[in-house]
Amino acid sequence: MSMANKMYDLVIIGGGPAGAAAGVYAARKKVRSVLITEEWGGQSTVSPDIQNWIGEVSLRGVDMANKLKKHLEAVKADMLDIVESDRVIEVSKEQDGFKVATDDGKNFKSKAIFRSLKVASIGLFSGRSFLTNRRTWDRHLWWGTGPK
Repeated sequence: MSMANKMYDLVIIGGGPAGAAAGVYAARKKVRSVLITEEWGGQSTVSPDIQNWIGEVSLRGVDMANKLKKHLEAVKADMLDIVESDRVIEVSKEQDGFKVATDDGKNFKSKAIFRSLKVASIGLFSGRSFLTNRRTWDRHLWWGTGPK
């Protein structure tokens, strides 16, 4: 069965630290997921010297991006599919969950969405209901309600 024909429990949008962490936890907890990322590392890839990543005194952004990808590849097993070099262009609410469309013409269905994107991408989701674990615009989880 192709990725686009599966009903996922979770679509993770973004391959930065938050998206990668969501992918690791989802795979470990056996949550059937797909992670879609345009590039690994998110905004951190432009950083020449990251000094607040626990366990590393100093780390280049591109090196962190490579570590995130390597970690996900190691834990994904059959629970996490990874779609690289593709960008989410639309999230829509459907009767049984959500539909996520990408630039490459792929469509994914899921019960929930984890959004981990740059603030500039917020227009994709504006005016929608969401649950968040922070008071900033960097992580959103939709479950049952969301994009219409």
